[in-house]
Amino acid sequence: MGNVIDELEGDYEIVVICINPDDALPINDTYRNCKIFRISLPRFKISDFLMRYKPLRPAAQQLHRIMSVLSIVLSPVSINAKLQKAYEQVLCQISDIDLLIPSQGPMEAILAALNYKITKKPNVQIIPFLFDAFAQSDTLHRFRWNKMLKRMAHIRIEQNILEFSNYVCFVPSWQKHLNEIGKSYVNKMMPIEHPLLKIEQENEQSTAPVFFQKDKIHILYAGSLNNKFRPVGYTLKLIKEIVKEFPDTVFHFMGSGNEMKKVIRGARQMPNNIIYHGAVTNQNAYHAMKFADILLSIGATNTPQLSSKIIEYFAYGKPVIHLNCKEDDSAIPLLEQYPLACSLMQKDEYLIENSRKLILFTKENHKKIIPFDVVQNRLANALPNFSAKIIRNILK
Repeated sequence: MGNVIDELEGDYEIVVICINPDDALPINDTYRNCKIFRISLPRFKISDFLMRYKPLRPAAQQLHRIMSVLSIVLSPVSINAKLQKAYEQVLCQISDIDLLIPSQGPMEAILAALNYKITKKPNVQIIPFLFDAFAQSDTLHRFRWNKMLKRMAHIRIEQNILEFSNYVCFVPSWQKHLNEIGKSYVNKMMPIEHPLLKIEQENEQSTAPVFFQKDKIHILYAGSLNNKFRPVGYTLKLIKEIVKEFPDTVFHFMGSGNEMKKVIRGARQMPNNIIYHGAVTNQNAYHAMKFADILLSIGATNTPQLSSKIIEYFAYGKPVIHLNCKEDDSAIPLLEQYPLACSLMQKDEYLIENSRKLILFTKENHKKIIPFDVVQNRLANALPNFSAKIIRNILK
């Protein structure tokens, strides 16, 4: 939502409430014209106590993960009540709120806003932005049986959001579900896309990263990789096939996650063709996107969840390769609107065929760039200003 705030901050007094990662930043802060209130994630006292002693930290982290799972499983809904309360406490400290724009995730932010409206200020307007799945999520509830057991309770939460909100903005992956659970609230539904279609400003004289050698074709993946919902095994097998016939291709990986261990092993086996850069800042990732020849997207197993990274890719106008795990991958409709896209199914029986298709796509397109004007005309609802206009119209 930072891009939307950039569009609005010159005309409105904006207050941001966000989570303070690792309690590393000030609780109260100011950034440009925005006031910022940061809240701490609720913690478990036992694991926090053990974290003080370095030899016990691995055990403390494991204990924290176990207790996090238990708290979700034993709760009547997959909501962190302490986190919701923390949001509500900050809301009560702010005076003269005209409009609340809670962004999900976390869902706790939306529920805190609704409870504030119901119990404290009935006249305040609310426009939630729904991005990640909730009742339909394959990961939030940890276990499929837990998801199914609490499904109706979670749907009631979503219906309450529709009932008490003035409007609800949502990305395409929510469309079918909202149509099923909220037929009487259609007039409140405002479809958008992730408001990320924006080129990060850089010095025009900036040069390519030193690791982008001029005589190679550089393909970049930026983002997280996880063995449960974004595995990398097929991608590495595909790279191995590609470099046999096309050795001048170099694959760069930037990000974190437990699947990066496999990337590191792949880089050791193919040091001339795979480079792992570790977790990098957003600025460094955007800089690499600007100079890469092709951008790589790896689809999630938990469709319809969309990786918002793909919209950031589109902003740079570079060719995009997307490896989808399922036929109903939510990125495919977006890729169909983008002229320089290649989407392939991750199936072992297609491995050789896919490698040949990607080699051909790379050879034909690695020097092409789509002007930003063309991209924004095709994907106007992903522009930050598109979402900002919705908010402006409500505040008129």
